Amino acid sequence: MSTPEKSSHPKFIGITNFYDVIVETLPDDLTKIKSITLKEKDDKPNIEALSGTYVIETNQVNLSKTEIWELYTVLTKVESAFRDLKSELGLRPIFHQRDIRTQAHLFISMLAYHFLVAIEYRLSMKGDSRCWRTIRKILSTHQRTTVNCINEKGKRLNLRVSTVPEPQHLEIYNNLNVSDPLKRLKSYK
Repeated sequence: MSTPEKSSHPKFIGITNFYDVIVETLPDDLTKIKSITLKEKDDKPNIEALSGTYVIETNQVNLSKTEIWELYTVLTKVESAFRDLKSELGLRPIFHQRDIRTQAHLFISMLAYHFLVAIEYRLSMKGDSRCWRTIRKILSTHQRTTVNCINEKGKRLNLRVSTVPEPQHLEIYNNLNVSDPLKRLKSYK
């Protein structure tokens, strides 16, 4: 019978703070596991003391705790915004082989980011603290469609119509000072 060994494998670092993981292997083949036992530690850390703790490392020694936290939250907002924009605008993956196309891609990304920040800022000035992802999800239900038909004279009529905005759409449009964003359009061919 093999001797049980305590595991300190980095993969199980979270559980090893609270339990000893005892892995028993077969005597004739050490690669085969006979049993795994968890033994609760007597000297485990207080989980309540660890909950909700952030550790942010920085080389900016001249900043206060508040300034570091604010920079961190800005960074997470920027990362989230670019992740959303890249998904929504189809800005990834990049397969450009010419510098001018890469620069255009970067320009469109930055322009979209500035629009996103301006929208969030204007809404925050009106007391609306929702993030871009939430705003986009709400506004995505306000649909626009094109109706194509041919009249009795054989002319094609294209009519762009929108659904009636719901109160939550109107609230966002009003906070952004946007009036009738989806007007009815007609065109004849």
